[in-house]
Amino acid sequence: FGRLLEEFVAPPPVVHGDQVLMQTQLGAMCSVDLFTGEVQWKSLYQQIPFTPGTYYSQGELRSVWRNMPPIVEGNTVLATPFDSPHLLGFDLASGTVLWEASHSELNAQGGIATGSGGLEALVGAQGDRVYFAGSKVAAFQAPRGLDRQAPLHRVWLFPPINRLSRYSPLPVMTRERMYVPGLQDIDCLELDSGRLLESIPSTSRPGNLLVGPGMLFNLSTYTLTAHFEWDH
Repeated sequence: FGRLLEEFVAPPPVVHGDQVLMQTQLGAMCSVDLFTGEVQWKSLYQQIPFTPGTYYSQGELRSVWRNMPPIVEGNTVLATPFDSPHLLGFDLASGTVLWEASHSELNAQGGIATGSGGLEALVGAQGDRVYFAGSKVAAFQAPRGLDRQAPLHRVWLFPPINRLSRYSPLPVMTRERMYVPGLQDIDCLELDSGRLLESIPSTSRPGNLLVGPGMLFNLSTYTLTAHFEWDH
């Protein structure tokens, strides 16, 4: 009778210095003081219209993003709220919306056709680049800096042939590499170029990854496997 079958959930808060950044998924992004809890700023953004429930059907929110926490790079907060059609850039100090880029525009710039799966998860950012995952993995650049423009220049796209599921576990970034769990193996990419460095075989379907110095852990539905570089 119009009741939701899925409960609302917000991503974890992000602590940066003395700020706690919270993505409410309710049309607002805010920052509070780590020590006092005082609201430092609150910024509103365009929301995806919510279709209310009728009779035996629940309401529907056609989100285009996975439920991911915001990312801080330099003086810019990057966010893909679950209830927004945009990638948003906020000023870290004031909360001012610096720019926005629509999900459809990013996928078009990535050369991903509508209906074939797309970029739906904000994975990380480094310098003037932002990294996304979904049915493919991609790097986009803001040539004048993330504090000045949206990252709409595609740097690289992996893989050329769609062999990732939109429900695949998310990639993990280090300063120089990205580890991408695929359908059968774990692909190690050079972060700067997107070049495939190696494919790491997995005894079971790759799951969530944890990367440390000389270590790679892979947690799937039933198994936990570890890979070590003994000479590291």
